[in-house]
Amino acid sequence: MVSEQYRAEWERWHRDRVDDFNAPHSWLSLSDQVWLKEGQPTVIDGIPGEWLLSDGDVVYLPDESGDGIEVNHERAFGPTEIPLGYNEYSVEGSSVPVFYHDIELEAVERTNDRGERIVSIRVHDPRKAAEQQIDDIETYPLDDKWIVSASFVPDSDGRTAYPTVEKGVRESFDELGTVTVTIDGVEYPLHVWGYDTPEGTSAYIHLRDATSGKTTYGAGRYVRKPLKDLIEDRTLDLNRLVFFPCAVTSYVTCPLPPVGNTIPVEIAAGEKLPPISVTERVHTYEQ
Repeated sequence: MVSEQYRAEWERWHRDRVDDFNAPHSWLSLSDQVWLKEGQPTVIDGIPGEWLLSDGDVVYLPDESGDGIEVNHERAFGPTEIPLGYNEYSVEGSSVPVFYHDIELEAVERTNDRGERIVSIRVHDPRKAAEQQIDDIETYPLDDKWIVSASFVPDSDGRTAYPTVEKGVRESFDELGTVTVTIDGVEYPLHVWGYDTPEGTSAYIHLRDATSGKTTYGAGRYVRKPLKDLIEDRTLDLNRLVFFPCAVTSYVTCPLPPVGNTIPVEIAAGEKLPPISVTERVHTYEQ
């Protein structure tokens, strides 16, 4: 059982998450992920002009149609550098807005398995989001059993490039340390990675358990929590375990769980399988 105050707070958080998925430029709006090759102009379906990776910089080259993209609300009439960054629904927050009419475009930096820097353009089409609206995300019943004790030990060691669901592509995260959670009297150490944000460091605990691939997403779920709060209150709320966006779209590079972050029991808490799922993943990166 949980208190009525806790239930009300959790339900607000849960509804915000559903609303985020239904937003015009959310994860459900992704319609393409196009990888650029150094020195080779690339066309993106439905977007006038070309995209060029030139000495590591992303440059947009308009065509002669007179139509084209806007960067920070200014029309790109000539070769225009595109800043790397994410839209507001991606982990590290928004950057300079890049739009073609109501389609949002974002330049995403990753590395490949050889450690080489690679860049893609992701396309957010609000029409696709409108076609995939969801009513809710099914979850396990709330239970305070799953608000577990959590002891964090910092061990900052730079950044690590983790394998992702996109073959050959890695995504880098800050190493934060280890949190040991206690479930039914058994301790499980879990690796913690995160990001720096304007509000402070945000910690991610990404794990698999005995529900993964059965009643929950096979690539695992995660809990996000401000690192300061994780250290101070020494608890982790597994009722807030959620799936990554790669559960609902192929056009992302979600990380796979860190080696060792597998709990061999069922965590009957948090989100179950999403209402919309990727039945056959489309791989967009060519080595």
